[in-house]
Amino acid sequence: MEKNRSFQYHIQITARDLWGFSMYHSNKGYLGVFNVLFTLAALWLLVTRWGDFNIPYRLLLLVCVLMFTVWQPFLLYLKARKQARTAVIKEPVDMTFSEEGLAVMQGGEKKEASWEQVGSVEYMRGQLIIYMSRNRAFLLPDRVTGQEKEELCQLIRDQVPKGRRKSRAGVLSGRRTGDRKDRVYPGVCTGPGNQGTCQQPHLYHCAAV
Repeated sequence: MEKNRSFQYHIQITARDLWGFSMYHSNKGYLGVFNVLFTLAALWLLVTRWGDFNIPYRLLLLVCVLMFTVWQPFLLYLKARKQARTAVIKEPVDMTFSEEGLAVMQGGEKKEASWEQVGSVEYMRGQLIIYMSRNRAFLLPDRVTGQEKEELCQLIRDQVPKGRRKSRAGVLSGRRTGDRKDRVYPGVCTGPGNQGTCQQPHLYHCAAV
């Protein structure tokens, strides 16, 4: 295994990044299954029973069809756009990943954490999410990692037990080099504990959103 691997990134989070993150958390797991089934059921009734319903019921079914396909994404985008204007998000973040862990620099403040202090790492379409705890996370978009994405993912696979890695696209799957028995470590906050207003896990760049 290659030693002393290190990756440095200068990150500027955008409203689109925040929107993708919010959509991911609003439609993951059982909640996502419910949203899909609810929408399909409403669409099926709207199409097959159109002649049996009066105008108010048709409008109600139409609202149900659009609730998770149009209305929810629209509201989450408005929220993400507002969130992107806050000082903590507008401030760029410098992150360094190495064999020892990760270091975060923002606004002249530097914080470090070992890999054992990382709660979990997930990959959604377009970005890595590094959770320090259940409600604090770093976003690392693909446009930032570029051609180093696979090398960085290999570092994560080598350092983070399989039980703390999740990826729909299989980006973080695979056996770690020198894999040890999977253990689950509690997420550790590595910066000031300012709480934000997100219902999703707070984005954490030396301060929570």
